[in-house]
Amino acid sequence: MERYNLSAEHIVKLLYRKKINRVTTTPNSENFFNSPVFTKVFGNNSANNNYKISWEDINKTEIRLKTNFPKVLRRYYHECGDLEINSCFSSILNLDEIGFSHTWEREALKDDGVSNDEIEKALEKTDNFLIFWTENQGVWNAGIKKEDLSLENPPVYMTTNDDLYSWEKVTDDIDTFIILQVLDNLQSSGFYFLTFDSEEIDSLLLDKKISKDELLKNPFKIKDRNIKFPTYSYYDYKGDKIYIFQMKDDKFEKCLLIKPSVKKDETSYADKILLKIAGILSANDRKIIKKLELILEDFRNYLRKDMTLRYIDDEINTLSDKEKIKLKKIELKVVATILLLSENGYICYLDWKCELEDFQMISEVMKKIGIDENICNIEDLNLDEDDNIEVWSEEFNKVFSKKDIFIGNINTGSDSYSIFPINKENFKKLKELGNRIGMKIDFLNYSEEEKHMDKNWQEMSM
Repeated sequence: MERYNLSAEHIVKLLYRKKINRVTTTPNSENFFNSPVFTKVFGNNSANNNYKISWEDINKTEIRLKTNFPKVLRRYYHECGDLEINSCFSSILNLDEIGFSHTWEREALKDDGVSNDEIEKALEKTDNFLIFWTENQGVWNAGIKKEDLSLENPPVYMTTNDDLYSWEKVTDDIDTFIILQVLDNLQSSGFYFLTFDSEEIDSLLLDKKISKDELLKNPFKIKDRNIKFPTYSYYDYKGDKIYIFQMKDDKFEKCLLIKPSVKKDETSYADKILLKIAGILSANDRKIIKKLELILEDFRNYLRKDMTLRYIDDEINTLSDKEKIKLKKIELKVVATILLLSENGYICYLDWKCELEDFQMISEVMKKIGIDENICNIEDLNLDEDDNIEVWSEEFNKVFSKKDIFIGNINTGSDSYSIFPINKENFKKLKELGNRIGMKIDFLNYSEEEKHMDKNWQEMSM
């Protein structure tokens, strides 16, 4: 495990580590690229080190503009300026597009027929900015004050009124500005990412052993708004993960986990279906959906941590038929989803020999998803403790079907039941989703084959 305060250049290079290896190491230096984990993280991509933006091109642009770029901007253009993450939504300007705001405005005013004297008077009222980034539809432009260009990592300003006269400082340095644009551009990029809200971050810090004190020392921030963007990288050496935290008044607001890519296998299509199923069963509990996303995102690691499922996973390796392997993997993901929902009180995972009081826990699930016990109270049922879960479920469905509430079950092929309360509309959605991945979802004791469900459905709905 390694921790770093990562600049915009570092973050973008890590994102593209599978494709490029544009790094510069300095003897006896303690910078990021001299880290002992460097070779493990980046590997050997020397064949892909071709730079699209040369130092010569940058020098020619500086000569054209009669100015020098800040050191951080020069490096970013050369090292990362051609990469797609810079132009997915908002966009870094090509070198031939970069210009000063006064030059742009002067040309616009000339086209409008304004005299030279009037143009110069108008320009005297506003600062001159070197514009290097723009919103994809030109709603705003971002630049650096001309007098700040001699600084290594100067503040960045943005237009506020869809013109070149009104500017407001948005970040205290170029690095923070580019990090913000990278985060905004993720949605339109090919990178995989997850977002955690403030309530989820404490458990994330604990799980990954990330120190909040270290994050607070990070230099990237917006002083005027007291917002910080600490970055932290955690490596498993098979696929790096970058954590970027947004903090305000030293409190976490959100965190993004970003990966260069997610290895997709033949069962990845099942992930989206299981997330939809979990959303229906948990009444769209965001925490549950997020936890399941994390499980499915690194499912192999999840299996390693679970002794029972790891044993089944080992059995997969002995299979020779690809279709059997695919079905077994989906089966494991279904079980993982059920266990998560059960652990969080959205499914009652019961043995076939369960006691009546175990079955009655379904009432807690109903409360959790918002079913008023005054409408459906399991105490109103005439249940005999000597009966079994199928008889109890049949009685439940007959009584409460009139209020559009039934007990459904996920059949895992074991001697245990995964039961949950559901209404007719959501049951249809679940059954359709389940059929797409071979997940058997039905009313307990009311299967189509055994009980002629269509006829019973009509009877229950009367």
